[in-house]
Amino acid sequence: MPDFGPNVLVIDPSMPGGEIQARIDAIFAQQEAAHFTDRRFAILFKPGRYTTDVRVGFFTQVLGLGTMPGAVTIDGHVRVNADWLKGDALANFWRGAENLTVRPPEGWDRWAVSQAAPYRRMHVLGDLVLDDGGSSSGGFLADCRIEGTIRAGSQQQWYSRSSRIGGWQGVNWNMMFQGVQGAPATSFPDPAVTTLLRVPLLREKPFLQVDAAGSWSVFVPALRRDAEGTSWADGPTAGSALPLAHFFLARPGMDAATLNAALARGQHLLFTPGVYRLDAPLRVTAANRVLLGIWLATLQAVQGNAVLEIDDVPGVTIAGLMIDAGAVRSLVLVQVGPRGCTGDHRHNPVLLADLFFRVDGGTGSQGNPGLLPYKSKNLDFSAEWYYRPDSYISVGYFHKSVVNFIGTGQVKKPVFGLTNPADGPRYKAALEALGAGATSNDIRQYIFANYPGSVKITGGTPGNYTGDILGLPEDAPVLFTVNTPVNNNQTANVHGWEFAVQHSFWETGLGMILNYTIVDGDVHYRNDQPATVNQFALVGLSDTANVIGYYDKNGIQARVAYNWRAEFLSGAGSNPSYTEPYGQIDASASWEALPRTTLFFEGINLTGEGRRAHQRTDRYVTVTAPGYARYTVGVRYRF
Repeated sequence: MPDFGPNVLVIDPSMPGGEIQARIDAIFAQQEAAHFTDRRFAILFKPGRYTTDVRVGFFTQVLGLGTMPGAVTIDGHVRVNADWLKGDALANFWRGAENLTVRPPEGWDRWAVSQAAPYRRMHVLGDLVLDDGGSSSGGFLADCRIEGTIRAGSQQQWYSRSSRIGGWQGVNWNMMFQGVQGAPATSFPDPAVTTLLRVPLLREKPFLQVDAAGSWSVFVPALRRDAEGTSWADGPTAGSALPLAHFFLARPGMDAATLNAALARGQHLLFTPGVYRLDAPLRVTAANRVLLGIWLATLQAVQGNAVLEIDDVPGVTIAGLMIDAGAVRSLVLVQVGPRGCTGDHRHNPVLLADLFFRVDGGTGSQGNPGLLPYKSKNLDFSAEWYYRPDSYISVGYFHKSVVNFIGTGQVKKPVFGLTNPADGPRYKAALEALGAGATSNDIRQYIFANYPGSVKITGGTPGNYTGDILGLPEDAPVLFTVNTPVNNNQTANVHGWEFAVQHSFWETGLGMILNYTIVDGDVHYRNDQPATVNQFALVGLSDTANVIGYYDKNGIQARVAYNWRAEFLSGAGSNPSYTEPYGQIDASASWEALPRTTLFFEGINLTGEGRRAHQRTDRYVTVTAPGYARYTVGVRYRF
């Protein structure tokens, strides 16, 4: 059997049931309330049937090792409760369950979590409850089959994908279903349910497996298109198995150079549980490379560096990892593709699955009553020719020089007198006593034991306390990044031409209007600059045009207009946003049927044109909004 290290428990059916339960309970006792620990655990069940109760605590993953969820059956529970917070699940993060069949004796199981706790490839022979009586806020379920009803309870939001469920009960803020058989119909916003029938393109997360001969592998599921239901509904999931011999087993304490050497040899990486403190990024340069973490292997930047950089190559999979910022600020933690890359990987895309990022520092915003108003010097020329009393041609030129643009400034400042216990005399005393290799939990326990007057212990035993360490005046202040509007020293010039034609067709009441405006400025956004450069650019500038046909005679008025706008920069900063060209047809009509009484009709966007926006390339679509025609019919009466 592979050596996964001391924090991976591999269970097989030959083990006595009492021993299995005792070892599972021992892990849970350490992890139930350990949301600030460096300890990471994985519990792996070899194919077979087990009678046990698996309580899943912080930084713990429970995995079945079969090719199908039914290869491992738990007669009991795989559950998350919130007993440690008296039923409040708002802090139940960082755990997971995968590739198991659960047969709960009471007919229901519980997964009371709030984000960063994925539930994958699970087959539950009963109901699934998503809260524990108190608050809960968000989760993710994919490739699962729940025979009974999912009872959302207090869950504020939840995303379910490519699964089959017996039913769903309960809606609060937002419930999202995609490719889920048995999902409720869309009823957003009341109740807030959104259901999409299929997933256009997806690849499920890879998983560990072992066969009857004892051969270990990582199974990489194939791409699915227009997916609905589970990937294993009709048998084993389509895909390929990569022998574990093709993987380098990473262990905590290994440096970036060691791991990069394995990648350079053509190996995949399997991260065993623990924290990896990296002073340089791991560089993935080859296609179809797999970097998979056993729960929750953590990559931490220690020198202000990125921890992962992926070349412009297809088929790379990064999954099951926590990414931690370090004490030195990193501009980028994970980079997928170098800046400006243009590779087309739609047939073999990169997969990022179960990646969780933790970054430090608070943010805020404040106003600025000292802002100066915009100032503009304008120059306008125009010429008009009225070749008939109601018909004309005009041309105009304009130039504007604008100053006092408003941008966003940032200032680092303490807020509300908050202080940081991890940057003060107690923390330094703990480091001196315990040494540089002390974990965050070691330091916490030292402070609990030696500074009882400045902590609040909520449970546990000596050496394994849970609770809060209170900030003191002698600790360093917590610095927030506060955004505030400021006048910058930028100036810009805007110039352009306006053309217009209005023509009436004699006394028929018919006429037409043509308008076209060309506009440009001298400050443009440069897409070739990196996202670390905060750019100033003029937003909202674009050419526009409209064509109008009208009728106005004998108390009847009618208009049909086509309005068009070219692509324009709608947002700048470190990343741009471009609204793509769009046009729409509007129409209106009115008839003064009686004195002071008018019947009217109005139609907006008659052809239902939608709108889209993208960032630096039109392949990076950020907004796609379908368009709908709107109609108004009514009567006006003038008193």
